Amino acid sequence: MNSYLIDKEPEENSAEILVQNGIHISLYATNDGVLYKSKSSIDKEKELIVLPYSMETNDISLCMSQDYTGQQYGQTLIYYIEQ
Repeated sequence: MNSYLIDKEPEENSAEILVQNGIHISLYATNDGVLYKSKSSIDKEKELIVLPYSMETNDISLCMSQDYTGQQYGQTLIYYIEQ
């Protein structure tokens, strides 16, 4: 399995690019501990839900340290979003 480290901040129009390509949830942000929505600058009706990478949604701490399965991790994200 290949892995790549991208040492770069996201582009200014990242939300727009993601939404145009059918992506509506982003786990990339580390700037907040609270879920928020970002509108696409082209189509204001389309939004990107940003789920910041926090201790509550951290895949490493949940999957590696607490042995969560993929299904358990997914359910944890759903629960976090619905709170």
